[in-house]
Amino acid sequence: MSDVGFSFPALPKPKPLEPSAARPQLPAKNPLLAGATVTDRSGGTSGGANGSGGATPAGSMGGTLGKVESALQQSGMPPPRARKKVVPFEKGWSQMDWVRLTQSGADLSGLAGGRPRRDITLEEVAQHNTRDDCWTVLRGKVYNITPYLRFHPGGIPLLLKVAGKDGTALFTKYHAWVNYEFLLAKCLVGLLAPPSAAGAAAGAAAGKQGGAAAVDRGGGQQAAGGGNGGSSGGSSGDLQEAQQEQHQGGAEREAGDGQQLANKP
Repeated sequence: MSDVGFSFPALPKPKPLEPSAARPQLPAKNPLLAGATVTDRSGGTSGGANGSGGATPAGSMGGTLGKVESALQQSGMPPPRARKKVVPFEKGWSQMDWVRLTQSGADLSGLAGGRPRRDITLEEVAQHNTRDDCWTVLRGKVYNITPYLRFHPGGIPLLLKVAGKDGTALFTKYHAWVNYEFLLAKCLVGLLAPPSAAGAAAGAAAGKQGGAAAVDRGGGQQAAGGGNGGSSGGSSGDLQEAQQEQHQGGAEREAGDGQQLANKP
């Protein structure tokens, strides 16, 4: 096939752009978009604002932020919250490290492999309130959180606020969505005693103390009674001896009087 006599078709020349005055006007900006950083540059040069090649003046950024804040205030939206201070993890003390520790078989509850206890009183929990011995209560369950202190993302001081106490309210305030039963499963010491059982245990303890005190008082009274009996027995023995001496003296006097009468002429 020969290419002789073939030529590309001639395309029409593009029409010139209409003057800017003849173009349709864009609609007015939405008040909610008054602080938008995207602006209409179709009527200007190819460069940026004021022919600066797209560079934004330093002062315009502050003005834009101010417009955004004012638009948020007018719309009724709350201002963005400041980011909370995050406590950095120490190397080897992240949550993944904690999960590995719980799977290592270490004794994290302090029960030495024993079964969880029952009827633990708040008085007993209150005795474990230090950094080296820290118990807390979460929804009726007692946990030994001593090994977890350094793994806590919020830091140790926050956990020490519930040391030896019921930490349910503070936990619900900050970590209501956290599955603490899975996270602290290996730290479970036992179940908290219900108020009735706790009162009965306290009453039994008081009864034991009262019984011991009564036994002590009874022993003291018996000892005192024995002492009084000994003293009374001693006094009665002395009285009998005195009476015998008195009778002997009377008999001797009578015998002497009889001899005197017999010796008279």
